[in-house]
Amino acid sequence: MMRVAVGGSPGALADVTVLDLTHFLAGPYCSMLLADLGADVIKIEEPGEGDPTRHVPPGYVNGETPYTLTMSRNKRGMTLDLKRAAGRQVFYRMVEKADVVVDNFRPGVTERLAVHYDALKGINPRIICCSITAYGHTGPYRHKAGYEHVVQALGGSMSVTGEPGGPPVKSGLSFIDYSTGVFAAFAVAAALNARRLTGHGQWIDVSLFDVQISMLGYHVSNYFSLGAIPGPEPGSSHPYFVPFQRFRTADGYIILVAVTDRFFRSLCEVLGMAEMAEDARFVGADNRFAHREELIARIQDALLARRTAEWLAVLDAAGIPAAPVNDVAQALADPQVAARRMVVTVDHPLCGPVKIAGNPVKMTGTPGEEFRPAPLLGQHTEEILYDMLGLTKEDVAALRHAGAV
Repeated sequence: MMRVAVGGSPGALADVTVLDLTHFLAGPYCSMLLADLGADVIKIEEPGEGDPTRHVPPGYVNGETPYTLTMSRNKRGMTLDLKRAAGRQVFYRMVEKADVVVDNFRPGVTERLAVHYDALKGINPRIICCSITAYGHTGPYRHKAGYEHVVQALGGSMSVTGEPGGPPVKSGLSFIDYSTGVFAAFAVAAALNARRLTGHGQWIDVSLFDVQISMLGYHVSNYFSLGAIPGPEPGSSHPYFVPFQRFRTADGYIILVAVTDRFFRSLCEVLGMAEMAEDARFVGADNRFAHREELIARIQDALLARRTAEWLAVLDAAGIPAAPVNDVAQALADPQVAARRMVVTVDHPLCGPVKIAGNPVKMTGTPGEEFRPAPLLGQHTEEILYDMLGLTKEDVAALRHAGAV
């Protein structure tokens, strides 16, 4: 099904059909991104219960969860039981016409269901399969169960989060799940281009653990080059740049970043401490790092004199990077969110108008700005079986009788 965006322009992936076997977060976020950019993503769920995130507490909106309303937007939904031979035969026929299959089953499950890449490429040599797992399909942990918080612990990110001397702290966001979804969507787009060059599909193996290790970034090179094992930094500070952290004001908190000499001089002037910019202890990034405790204490004392809004006005006027530490409600109410269309409203058949997060990718020629509501469980099953596979009403009735859809 060719997807057409608002205004009649096709999305960047409008000629791509994705069969979505994912559940929970990383996989559905990957397929959501592909759907946002125009792909016809068909979310395939088990008959009866569907994706487990359809039943996640604490809140429901007319029977639908916020997880589903967000992660299943722009997708079509059908039910199909891959444990039944009749269900698998339907899936194989869909693979003949599809471009991509995305799953996040544990290793070995696609083999048991006979929907692994080696089986599917025999049906369609151009098919691209993307498997998202906790630890990947190789290595000693390949069969271990794993979720976001487990991987944050094992992969080191908890050790650098929190305050010095305190216990390890998880991130407040499921950043590994989301980042893994982004990497997987990026890999799918790359594989589609590779297929254009070679004529062949391929299998993509993406894991949460690999993404976590990748996102350690400069900590990896610092450890191997300098032998430094990083830990949490006080006050949400940066481990190497000063000042680059949270500060208290008279009525709240701000984040302040003034790491270059130009920014630092401007900050000193704003604080009424111009002489500090000429202090030899604070001239240059190395000196500021070496004397960070004294420098941070002086800046903190000055910032306590005024309210957050007052400081932000003068900091913005001076061009110094700074922001209030918002809660989620304050962040979503920020005018920049509306200007960038990062909260959008979709009209759901059960829930009515629902606000969800927008897409951060803005493209002039192939906009990804159309948002369709998340499908109800099995909402498009018959439509897909009729239009994609050409089945008759009798065929569909037989599949329902067999419990396959």
